[in-house]
Amino acid sequence: GYETNKSELSEWFRKHQLDPDVGKVVVKPTRGGSSIGVTVAYGVNDSIVKANEIMSEGIDDKVLIEIFLEGGSEFTAIVLDVGSSSDSSPVALLPTEGAEDVI
Repeated sequence: GYETNKSELSEWFRKHQLDPDVGKVVVKPTRGGSSIGVTVAYGVNDSIVKANEIMSEGIDDKVLIEIFLEGGSEFTAIVLDVGSSSDSSPVALLPTEGAEDVI
């Protein structure tokens, strides 16, 4: 329910010393890759709106909310699912740095 999530999320914002009205966070699906459905939100209310959008679009039925980290470097690692459906194993290729960081 909205009120339970809002109450729990407000407490999470306070615990992590984020302003519940404008604290910057990342809202993303728990599965589906690192860029599909990922969005930035500001505060508890905006986080709930963005989470509901992810769920209503059918991207995922659960979301993860993380503190937005400023000044970090962006890296990408492609993960391939190798094998058959009964015997599959992920293989990660070497990570590459994001294009905006490359000189």
